[in-house]
Amino acid sequence: MLLKKPDRVTWAASFSALLSLGCFAPTAWADTFYRYDEYSSPQGIIPVRGEYDPPNTVMQTTNAPLLASGYAFAYWTLNGVIATDVLGQARTRCDVFLTTNMTAVATYISPSLDSDGDGVPDYTEWQYYGTLTNGPLSDVDGDGFTHVEELARGYDPAVFDDLRDGGTTMRLSGTATVRDENAQKRYEIRSDPQGIVPLQTGYANAGTSLTTTVVQAGVSQSGYYFGYWEVNGQRQAAGGGLALAAAVLSMTNDVVAVARFFPAGDSDGDGLDDWREWYWFGTLTYSLANDPDADGFTINDELARGYAVNVADDLRDGGTTMRLSGMVTVRDESTQ
Repeated sequence: MLLKKPDRVTWAASFSALLSLGCFAPTAWADTFYRYDEYSSPQGIIPVRGEYDPPNTVMQTTNAPLLASGYAFAYWTLNGVIATDVLGQARTRCDVFLTTNMTAVATYISPSLDSDGDGVPDYTEWQYYGTLTNGPLSDVDGDGFTHVEELARGYDPAVFDDLRDGGTTMRLSGTATVRDENAQKRYEIRSDPQGIVPLQTGYANAGTSLTTTVVQAGVSQSGYYFGYWEVNGQRQAAGGGLALAAAVLSMTNDVVAVARFFPAGDSDGDGLDDWREWYWFGTLTYSLANDPDADGFTINDELARGYAVNVADDLRDGGTTMRLSGMVTVRDESTQ
């Protein structure tokens, strides 16, 4: 009987049926295909894999993550033999050449495990050396740097390092941001004390503008009260000297904007809380008896009348005085 080999899935599924029909002897399967199994210890970190493949099939194991589920990768074993590279370091992904049945196991251990008590976690020794025979003072590559010195410098303990005076040293860094200082300006927005206004940093195109967070005066923020915005060291205020609730940042230069807050209290004993003086005037030189807007009313008079201390009030006889009230309800007595 001539059998045409189906695809691998159908072939594997039909194996028992073909044996029952007497199509080939049981040893023919072993001569034609090898079993490949793959998993992790503990199980579940690497997905379980099981398949049959022809002899001399070349495949790769799963790329084992270094940390997963609270465990650290130690090594792969192929039929019980630890798989290492030319430096003797554990491979996170292995090439497999099927010449026999193969079982690949990714071994994971606790990151804090130090079974030999040498001060070096076991997973580190397995990853770098493929053995637990080296300790913190070992110098496996013979370059004069111990294991702990290599790690502290960011070196590989299995690679010889040759440091010489002079010359140029180059090393790959993480991703960095490069800007054209003429085209982009940096901004930083924060508060003093820090944390009241969230820190914001970034870059904006030159010539554009940004607006800071609006800060409400007279509202306690963890016991502190808003005094004023400061942009590159300059207090931001309206024409009458009253602090602006938000600052507009002109991005012609790098800009640092700081919202200054002050604790409740009257440090100079003039009857005015410090934060009010900073908010109204940008200085602590005024008292309740002063008349900063020169309208004939002292600060104490202004506050008692509900006037703005920074705006000159002009009161004259006669005429009509109008002032906005709060919301009121008006009814038609003939209908309600």
